[in-house]
Amino acid sequence: MSDLPNNLHLALWVSTALIFVVLLISRISSRQNGSKHLPYPPGPQGLPILGNILQMPQKDQWHTFAEWARKYGNIIHLTLLDRHVIVLTSYEDADRLLNARGATYSSRPRLTLFRQHAGWDKLLGILPYGDSFHTQRRMLNGFFNPSASRKYHPLLEQHSRLLALQLSENSSKLHSLTRLHVSAVILRITYGHKAESEDDEWIHSSEAAMKSFDALGVPGSHPIDIFPALGRLPYWIWGTRFIQALEGLRKGALDLSIKPFATVKDQSKSGNAEPSIAARLIEENASNSGTCYDERDMSGACGSIYAAGVDANDLLIHSFILAMAVYPEVQRKAQAELDHYLRNERLLNVEDRNSLPYLTAVAKEVMRYRPIAPLGEFDVRETWSVCGAYYDFARLGFPHATEVDDEYEKMLIPAGSMIITDMWTMCHDPHDFPDPFLFNPDRFLYYEGGAPSLRKDVREPEDIVFGFGRRICIGRHIAMAQLWIIMATFLATFEIGLPHDEAGKEIRPTKEHFDQIERHPKPFPFQFVPRSKSVIHALRDAVSSAE
Repeated sequence: MSDLPNNLHLALWVSTALIFVVLLISRISSRQNGSKHLPYPPGPQGLPILGNILQMPQKDQWHTFAEWARKYGNIIHLTLLDRHVIVLTSYEDADRLLNARGATYSSRPRLTLFRQHAGWDKLLGILPYGDSFHTQRRMLNGFFNPSASRKYHPLLEQHSRLLALQLSENSSKLHSLTRLHVSAVILRITYGHKAESEDDEWIHSSEAAMKSFDALGVPGSHPIDIFPALGRLPYWIWGTRFIQALEGLRKGALDLSIKPFATVKDQSKSGNAEPSIAARLIEENASNSGTCYDERDMSGACGSIYAAGVDANDLLIHSFILAMAVYPEVQRKAQAELDHYLRNERLLNVEDRNSLPYLTAVAKEVMRYRPIAPLGEFDVRETWSVCGAYYDFARLGFPHATEVDDEYEKMLIPAGSMIITDMWTMCHDPHDFPDPFLFNPDRFLYYEGGAPSLRKDVREPEDIVFGFGRRICIGRHIAMAQLWIIMATFLATFEIGLPHDEAGKEIRPTKEHFDQIERHPKPFPFQFVPRSKSVIHALRDAVSSAE
């Protein structure tokens, strides 16, 4: 593009801009003329054509949504260019719409760029509601339902013990080691691959694939997503950065799903495949000719497991450690429950959860206090360009989308609307969680004779954080089991504390550490002091016997 004469360069940009504006005005007019005679939900007044783009904050959008909810109500209507956006800030509304009306609210917004140009058309997380979506959910449900999930518990226990043992030797590698073991569990379950070091090629490829997902900005917001016909134009009109990002995204789709699945397929043919979801799917769907039925759906389903699982539990573990360091009284109470239960006789198993209600309440409070994805499945601030001019957007993640017009409480929710679940506001609703900004596991407990039991009359954070309706996280049972066993193993092994400066004063995390909810949290030097030599010996023996 740089070789073109300047006047031709300018003419191309002007022509593209004019086409974009004309199509946008036409799209808006047609939607307005075709809508039902019902009001949209209330929301802040926007500008012509642009809508509410300039009112969207650059970060921490959920705080602004909470303010708008107090002014306009729990259901907020916005427009971003020609797109309707419905923000749900209360669990009750999300339940009545996304759970109860799943057939209407289970699709995804149009993601033309990702699906038709970048090769991500078969990843479960971005599939529209339809045949492939149902096929992949059906494939995975047999591996991740409550009963099937229990067979992975020994693997979760093995990695939680190895992680704790490695941290006892070098706690400065907290973040890299945590990510290694969370990734290793998912790769072992999905592909049978045994990742044993931070330099593992499979982990690096998967991480690069996830990073490539961020490179093109907000999914669904590029001009090609808004006007698919623009995808027929040469890519260079969007600039060198776009071309590089698109190439990286295509490689990411290959590395995340197609390439590892093909590796397992080759292993299966030679009889060398380790037990895994991919190997089982290949075996169950093999044809007489040696090919596999629904192969693209199988590889897409397997790739989605890593995409959905690693970041979530990595962030939850980081939030747990932060909470234990800052709230030592909660840590001591959880350790007292553990010590009374174990009596220094053995290491913990996942099946011990039902006997340790306070620790289970701590896990619930970690999820509620700092939900892993406040506005849905992803939340990263990105930038995208329209005809050479850059606009900042807050990533709204992968919202649901309506299939048809819907009426709710005498308001119109138009077909094709992006439906955003504001998990942060839901998890900090004072009606459901009094004193919501206080970290308090006791909110989930009642005490009888001094012994705690889990309450059944409190909103479950899992019902919010793992999503809604037919898009609910399919791996949530394993995710909760992994979070719990790592938490329990850490508390049984370490005193988790804050570092001290040269004067002996505690160095407390900054507000930035508390507010951060992103893929790679800012490192903080927590202290991990082993509680006893015997527990380290027990961990070492358990790890050695598992090898």
